[in-house]
Amino acid sequence: MSDHSGQFDQSCSPGSSSSPSSPGRVARLADLLAQRLARPLTVPAQALEFAASAFGTDSADDLRALLADPDGADGRIFLEYLLFPDETCKAELEPALLAARCTPADAQELARELSRRAVRVTVLPDAPGGGSMPDGAEPEGPPLAELELDAGAAQRWVQRLRPEHTPPPPLLAAVDEAFTGESGRAETPSAPGAGLRLKVLLRHARLEFTDAHCDFLARLLRARAVGTAAGERDSGFAGLLDYACRFLETLAPGADGLAALRARHASARDALKGHARFQEQFAHSNFEIMRLGGGMPAHVDPEELRLEVRRIARLCLAVYGEPALAPGTPVERDLGEFTGEDGARDLLDLLGPR
Repeated sequence: MSDHSGQFDQSCSPGSSSSPSSPGRVARLADLLAQRLARPLTVPAQALEFAASAFGTDSADDLRALLADPDGADGRIFLEYLLFPDETCKAELEPALLAARCTPADAQELARELSRRAVRVTVLPDAPGGGSMPDGAEPEGPPLAELELDAGAAQRWVQRLRPEHTPPPPLLAAVDEAFTGESGRAETPSAPGAGLRLKVLLRHARLEFTDAHCDFLARLLRARAVGTAAGERDSGFAGLLDYACRFLETLAPGADGLAALRARHASARDALKGHARFQEQFAHSNFEIMRLGGGMPAHVDPEELRLEVRRIARLCLAVYGEPALAPGTPVERDLGEFTGEDGARDLLDLLGPR
């Protein structure tokens, strides 16, 4: 990060969020994971579509035959697909992962502990919503398969939960501050709120949680906290935080974050202008003529580009207190584009603080 970012609490440096977990704590976490895996899995619609397209299955008997050979390539792939932890599973396990604060060594021991428990996975036919059945629910109909989870599958499942990648305490505290009082009820694993979902997002971000990363994200979360206190609604904050994490993944150490965001902003705006020019020309021509004339631009999704422009503008203001447009940059925009509440927000973001 550049001089645009302030110095964050040094306790946010990598490794500071984790204290060595006791063997008993790792064993208790393994027990919890084993209980979660032991719940019967139902095959969701998207899994049926995947199996049909990848393996040619079109009936329950085909699925039984596929899962009857878990050591075969096709059966192993399909079982891995079913076991992949979805957002509900991640949110349910996040409080326990936060409490455990596993180190990389703990995560390896956790996988070994889980593999020792001889967990049996039951796969049931399709059910509304798919996923794992709640505790105490009675399965309907005979299972498609009952399989013992081998050590390799247990290790891969633990790796996908990323137990060793707990966000540093200052970031977790910033999330709590940003979402304090947002819900009238307490967050629970069965009814996760926005704060818990953001902690899951941070755990699965591909970041090292350097001081620069933590400073950037904490500034963003503090801006969210101020907005919440002022009554500002921000249903898209999870998407904004996810974009911020992906941006930080690409930012070279020591690079100027504001300059990098402004470069992205300019690139997205140029792509939108090019798309608008093409649409205007295409309205008075046709595909063949424009192709012969070399007037075919690269395909872009204008809605995604507009969303990126909006997110970059908000990041620049929240993190650096500066507009996305560098001083002196000419702006050519039709004020008629800015309609409604979102349009007013976009215009204010574009103009910057006053």
